[in-house]
Amino acid sequence: SALGGIGTDTRTHMLAAASASPLAQPPRVWPRAGRKLQLNASAFTVNDYECMRIDTGDWPSERVHCELKPDDTYDWVVEHFDDTNCKRPNKHTPSVRHTASGCFVFKMYNHSYNDKCHPNRTLTVSAFYGPGCLTPMPVTAVNLPAERPKLTFGSPRRRLARLANAARQLA
Repeated sequence: SALGGIGTDTRTHMLAAASASPLAQPPRVWPRAGRKLQLNASAFTVNDYECMRIDTGDWPSERVHCELKPDDTYDWVVEHFDDTNCKRPNKHTPSVRHTASGCFVFKMYNHSYNDKCHPNRTLTVSAFYGPGCLTPMPVTAVNLPAERPKLTFGSPRRRLARLANAARQLA
């Protein structure tokens, strides 16, 4: 078979995992440079080090990247800028670092994030009103055009083969 001996139970599990919440699993595709995947009104995915003007208005622009730690978890590193093109670092808070696993609260802005770093060097921003990551808050990078995820890969057999390959890369 195209899946190299993967059984029906494994294929069913892979298909279920692929259709799970976009924040539970890494995205199956990634945006091209300078673009975003808008997953829903309160979450979008971009590449590492992408300059973003996020519509929360907290900063004129931000650039985020993920740093892998020795325990195989990620730190979320945000650079803050005083211009809209990520050229002039903010002198008072040039960067902040927080966990990329679980809810992170910004008390001064009264919102929280449940940001995710993905092994394919993309990251997902998801925003919520208030603490606790309970009430989704609309968020997007206004300077990045959205592209639609291309989730169809041809025949069902070819789709299963690509899902199997993606699962092996994530394992």
